[in-house]
Amino acid sequence: MNMSNILNSITYFDNLLISDITPIQISNFQNDLLRKYKGSSIRTINAYVKMLFTWCVRYKNLASNPFDMVDRLKLETKKRMDIITVDEFNQIVEQVNNPDMKLMFKLLFWTGLRIGEARALKIDDIDFNNKTISVTKNYIHLKGKDIITTPKTKESIRTIKIDDVLTQEIKDYLDKARYILNNDFIFCYTKPYYLEIFKRIALRVLGKRLRIHDLRHSHASFLINNGVDVLLISKRLGHSNTAMTLNVYSHLYLDKENKAIDIINKLKKE
Repeated sequence: MNMSNILNSITYFDNLLISDITPIQISNFQNDLLRKYKGSSIRTINAYVKMLFTWCVRYKNLASNPFDMVDRLKLETKKRMDIITVDEFNQIVEQVNNPDMKLMFKLLFWTGLRIGEARALKIDDIDFNNKTISVTKNYIHLKGKDIITTPKTKESIRTIKIDDVLTQEIKDYLDKARYILNNDFIFCYTKPYYLEIFKRIALRVLGKRLRIHDLRHSHASFLINNGVDVLLISKRLGHSNTAMTLNVYSHLYLDKENKAIDIINKLKKE
């Protein structure tokens, strides 16, 4: 490993006190490594910089190591993430005529549920009085069969609040469709069918090759851009911890941090 690469990477934190470096900045640093280097070089640089923080914790009274608060660095290709605005989403959903499909897409965009979690919902999972959804199951379509399982992590089992409009839309849908539902499941199509229909409409309306999982990312983006606390976002999405949320959406938090600095700069110039 070229030592100059390690030294150059450390300059990413120039002008920052080591005690002021946050988990978000560590996550951004790791994303920067993924852009600049390949394979073992990424792992080696990350390990050396992490060891520096560990040494400071042991011998220089650094309170904690911010590397311990971000997800483990993954070397596989970074997953694509396309985010759409509320206006773009409305353009898509206006072109959906099927009531089941329309409600599914709205639910994913305004709750951040995974498609498998939404497909597994039953009528009793909706509390119309308290305006909440209980997420306790996951749907898998495997080898032509529909399988209902428990969520893969305990954090995925959660109760989330829903807005007034979505609550009423679910109620209106169930009032009309309740008699045709199979075993009280709210939705009836297979996961691949939802994926295909969404992809097809998004491409036609926006000219973008979106995935249905991008609705979940778009919900997270909406919350972040409107100042919702990361802990609440993490719980709402069913992440194992806030570090996972920060790692996945670190680039969005960087934009928020830049806006915060702009506010501080403006204040000090007055």
